[in-house]
Amino acid sequence: MPTLPFQEYLDLEAATLREAADVLAAQIDRVSSLNRLYGTMDNDVLTAKGRPDGIFGLGGDDQLRGGSALDLLVGGSGNDSLWGGGGADYLAGDFDDDKLWGQAGHDFIDGGFGNDTAFGGLGDDSLYGFGGNDSLVGEGGQDFLYGGYGNDILRGSDGRDTLQGSFGDDLLDGGLGNDSMSGGWGKDTFIFNGGADVIDDFETGIGANGRPSGFAAEVIRIAIDGIDSFEDVMSHARQVGDDTRISFGGGNSILLEDVQMSQLGSSMFEFF
Repeated sequence: MPTLPFQEYLDLEAATLREAADVLAAQIDRVSSLNRLYGTMDNDVLTAKGRPDGIFGLGGDDQLRGGSALDLLVGGSGNDSLWGGGGADYLAGDFDDDKLWGQAGHDFIDGGFGNDTAFGGLGDDSLYGFGGNDSLVGEGGQDFLYGGYGNDILRGSDGRDTLQGSFGDDLLDGGLGNDSMSGGWGKDTFIFNGGADVIDDFETGIGANGRPSGFAAEVIRIAIDGIDSFEDVMSHARQVGDDTRISFGGGNSILLEDVQMSQLGSSMFEFF
């Protein structure tokens, strides 16, 4: 069926969390070698010194700014703002509603708990929302965006991005590159405005046996010139084995894995 079995989502979730845990373990291992700066329980402004720095906000609504080196920034409790600066940085919002900017370099951004907003900036970044209703924006590079638990908004850019909504009713917008998108468990909405995108778990509400699957149909919002109706979509669609490919020309296409054309309906598409 189009939506993957629940166990497959759990396996994917476990693999993603293992990768994140490995990155975190590597950061913990290098803490002792960093030039460390600590905040207080008040609202602090802490700036890196240009060396590989570890900045820990602790309590309060803090502002943490990395430098040109490979920095580790941890907001702690409070609604914090973190800027990575140059270098391949690790930014962790930790608790509450945080804002994180990776800026230059290949950054790893962990929103933590709370409703967080994160921007990757330049470089091939990894953005993890984890808990809360998060907004993740890849910006430049080939980025990996993981929503986690909650109703998240994931937006790629011009690169070849990978978007993984996980659990919740998510909005996924790959941007103009050739992107891979997986909404995860929930009723998700996908935005397509160019590139050769793959959606690997689009739910039509119809099972492989042709009967209702018990899940609500998902939605694809399309922004392509000349494509204004379901009839326009179907005129560009064809069956490729178990998949449906919708080719709009100019290198722009959507591949719906494990979806039969006959399962598609007008309620699954919107146009803007």
